[in-house]
Amino acid sequence: MVYSPWGFFDFYKGIEMGMMTGGLGLVFTIFAFALAVLWFFLPFAIFGTKDKLAEIIAESKKTNAELARISAELAANRTAMAPRPSDAGRPGEV
Repeated sequence: MVYSPWGFFDFYKGIEMGMMTGGLGLVFTIFAFALAVLWFFLPFAIFGTKDKLAEIIAESKKTNAELARISAELAANRTAMAPRPSDAGRPGEV
């Protein structure tokens, strides 16, 4: 083996051909291809979910408004059904 000023690269040159020609090279190629396909479709997935996210936020606001209305209605019913101080002194009533 001839040494050069770059040292490590001479060692790498010797194993480079053997690593990428076998099963490891095939696995790496398939992984790189799958990653490239996913990277290509990533912007479409992100921009496609923006409209759905806006719909979910609008529906959440409607739900929160409905829950606030129900809570106010329950609070009003509780105060209406609460015993009055004048009723508390009557015997025989609960």
